[in-house]
Amino acid sequence: MFVGVGASRVRDIVIGAYKKASQLIKDNLDTLHKMANALLEQETLDSSEIDELMAGG
Repeated sequence: MFVGVGASRVRDIVIGAYKKASQLIKDNLDTLHKMANALLEQETLDSSEIDELMAGG
């Protein structure tokens, strides 16, 4: 009896988390591309370089 209710709740949580993650990626797509390009060029980034990219640099 409770298995169905629990599974439904888990499904709702997963769907909500997926929607939130998808929106975060969409909202920060430019930063994601900048970071990916920097990693392709340099292979590694230190914390100050990541901070600069996250700040819009």
